[in-house]
Amino acid sequence: FTISNLVSNDAFALQHLSLTDAASFLAGLETYRKTYDGGFQKGQAELAKYDIDPASFAEWMADEVAAYSANKGQTRIFTMKTKDLTLANRQLKEIAERVANANADSLYSEVYDGNEISFFPLSDFPSLVFGEMAAGFEDVFYISYDQWLVFSNDLQEIKNLIEDMKNENTWGKSLKFNQFMELVNKESNVSYIVNVKNAWGKLLELLNDDWEKFFSNNASIL
Repeated sequence: FTISNLVSNDAFALQHLSLTDAASFLAGLETYRKTYDGGFQKGQAELAKYDIDPASFAEWMADEVAAYSANKGQTRIFTMKTKDLTLANRQLKEIAERVANANADSLYSEVYDGNEISFFPLSDFPSLVFGEMAAGFEDVFYISYDQWLVFSNDLQEIKNLIEDMKNENTWGKSLKFNQFMELVNKESNVSYIVNVKNAWGKLLELLNDDWEKFFSNNASIL
């Protein structure tokens, strides 16, 4: 569980997957989504339009995939750990160029605090490949950081994450989080972690009036 150093302290919910074999995971995910994901066929058609084969990502994917939300759900971050970051970046760049050329579009990138931020010109690219856990990316920006590919739905938010990592404002540098992780089963393949304090406002938005009143009146014990 090495993702924690890439998770901003502003995050309120993290979904994390530990993989034993990327190729098997991608094949199993495709099988699952064919049955249970209503948008799967449409997504596959969109990927095929640009000759994108998610199975080929197994050549550089490592053993962790994660997504988290922050800023009351307005910010979405999706990450993939790689075993060959150079190959991963090369393939993403080639795909981005194909998509841009097909749509007579141009590619955008900028350097922020030593990190190259690239715009990926295919809306919802993470969810087209990984399904619902990677939803929420109408716009797609990404960086490579250490062994990771990090995607965000907002340019400013990925800059904020760079600042948080630089200033150690992340879960991995949090004493409370590390104390919490001592109680967690690190052998689990699937983890869902919620920071209740950060999630409180979002939770209240989802409740009906009666439950919102109850939660608000009992916030100190909940």
